[in-house]
Amino acid sequence: MAFFISLIISVFLFSKIFPYAWIDFGYLVRPIWDKDPFTWNETIVHYYSEGLTMQERCHAHGWTYTPQAGALRAAGAGVIDNGSDVMTGPTRKGKVYDAVIFSVELDMLEIRMRELYDVVDHFVILESSRTFTGIPKSAVFQENRERYSFAEDKIIYKLVPLRELLPGEEPWVNEGAMRDEMTRLLWSTEIKEGDYVILSDVDEIPSRNSVELLSSCDGVPPAVHVNLQSYLYSYEFPVDDGGTNKASIQQWPKEGLWYTRRQASSVLLANAGWHCSFCFRLIKDFQFKMKAYSHADRLRYKYMLDKNYLQDAICKGADLFGMFPEAYSYKDLIHRLGPIPKTFNAVGLPSWAVKNSDKFRFLLPGGCKRVDSP
Repeated sequence: MAFFISLIISVFLFSKIFPYAWIDFGYLVRPIWDKDPFTWNETIVHYYSEGLTMQERCHAHGWTYTPQAGALRAAGAGVIDNGSDVMTGPTRKGKVYDAVIFSVELDMLEIRMRELYDVVDHFVILESSRTFTGIPKSAVFQENRERYSFAEDKIIYKLVPLRELLPGEEPWVNEGAMRDEMTRLLWSTEIKEGDYVILSDVDEIPSRNSVELLSSCDGVPPAVHVNLQSYLYSYEFPVDDGGTNKASIQQWPKEGLWYTRRQASSVLLANAGWHCSFCFRLIKDFQFKMKAYSHADRLRYKYMLDKNYLQDAICKGADLFGMFPEAYSYKDLIHRLGPIPKTFNAVGLPSWAVKNSDKFRFLLPGGCKRVDSP
């Protein structure tokens, strides 16, 4: 009896001295109690090379291509020689809607819209008056809308209210509400059966080539998830975790669909874009997201918001929250312990970031220093 009393007292004291130890312990034993919720029956090898025609690209994947009325295939978009005048136009089978929930990711949104401009017909942007954790925020996109004037004719935008969380409520309540709002917004557009929807977060950017491939070829499954290379803080720190697979490109069915993060199919397209998490220009944006997003419970100590602490972690590729990696096997967990190794490779990144390397230096290898204000 004395042993059990001592054990209970020891556990109680330990929890008081180290209140977050149980969270760390949970991540450490995750390979025992959890498994990846997404499984794949088919992973599509992604064939792409500059200069291939759309017909050649579709054929390499076991699909076919039927030229659309007025479609031109130039280098990178393909070339069609039909024995007559070559006309210009889209290659896609239906319109493409890029649907994102926006918070403060101004740079990521610009890079995304520039990357996808030629293969997206409508950018559907949903913004809220509060964060998922219920913190009031301004209409950041609306205040900076001029920055995206190059795509104004393609933008569908809506600002919606969110409420404060009630005691005991988790941020997932507001996140779910926003996804329901996006579903209603998509249904209110002129989207039709057979059109395409990109379902991904702002910082999950499918490549232009991936979107064009999946929306142009005959025989593509109606829903395909896209494998995105993971990066942390910038494209200087590629995460060796196999990539992010939650984003998908889906054909709009007759009965419509819901904007969710659930697995929509068992088909995955490899090497299809980039996911750059916590890739902000300003230190204040790091601080804001740490307090505002659905995993804000990871913010355990005040020093984690200190500017010098953040800058040091960003340049080292260290975890801002000082936590164990989210891994489903001990092999992966051990492999990913410690800071992320830097890369000196800037090939194959979103073209707009590279073309505007002065503006986006903070996202490229060697540019880890952040600033306090624009």
